Amino acid sequence: MTVFTDHKRTVDLKLQNWAGDNWSPDWSLDFWNVGDLKNLNDDSDVWPEDGPYAALLEKHDLSASEPVYEVEDIDYLIDYANDMINGEGDYADNPSPNTSLFVTELD
Repeated sequence: MTVFTDHKRTVDLKLQNWAGDNWSPDWSLDFWNVGDLKNLNDDSDVWPEDGPYAALLEKHDLSASEPVYEVEDIDYLIDYANDMINGEGDYADNPSPNTSLFVTELD
């Protein structure tokens, strides 16, 4: 699971591959290279369970200390992953039909 916000929406995005009888581990952290993104739920002045997104995360049975990554546009992330799955745009030569994107809106 990887939680993103563009300050209009907050979503949990997962990318997993279907291997015929089970799902692979989520690899969305690598796909979107979250190491370059700001974690808005990381505040050294508070305990993780008191972070700015803690209540929202717990409401959806996620850890209160789960990172929440700031992005410019949630729809762009979703479109980019769908391009990879469908073999479009940057991924025109290599579709990934066994990959699925799971999107959970967090309100």
